[in-house]
Amino acid sequence: VQFPESVLAISAGIIWGIWEGFLAVSIANVIGSAVGFWVYRSILRNTVHGMLLRHPRLHIVEEAVSERGFKLMFLLRLAPFSYSVLNAILGASDVRFRPFMLSLVGVFPGNFATVYFGTVAMHLAQKSAGVDDLSQTHEIIMFAGLAVTLVVCFLIARVARRSLNQAELDSQLAK
Repeated sequence: VQFPESVLAISAGIIWGIWEGFLAVSIANVIGSAVGFWVYRSILRNTVHGMLLRHPRLHIVEEAVSERGFKLMFLLRLAPFSYSVLNAILGASDVRFRPFMLSLVGVFPGNFATVYFGTVAMHLAQKSAGVDDLSQTHEIIMFAGLAVTLVVCFLIARVARRSLNQAELDSQLAK
């Protein structure tokens, strides 16, 4: 059973704050992705590939990534797409390990936003309990930062989704 990464990232923001939480989540994401790639490529490739053949949309992702490589992998990392599912698809595809690892830069904006959300939630809880000593200016900056972070993540996800839809259309036209 896979545990949602977002719950862990929010927890990291609550426990460690923005920077330490972001660092912990990013390191865990990179290590988990590398291990996942190896497992899917070495052990579960045929199983995952068979599952992809039964789900045409996911199979199109695999084909498109095999053809377009890094750029599409990076954009998929930016989109609101399950990292675990994406690691399985990419592990079963023909992509190379190095571009796969480099594409992980695309998870950092989402990781940052989720950890930031956890940090804001922690401050709200502390404020409700009367133990938060942040100034009003700091609070305004924190909530403005959260709003900006959410808007940027939304825009990035929109661009990534458009690119994926275009890759899907291109794949269908090529057939």
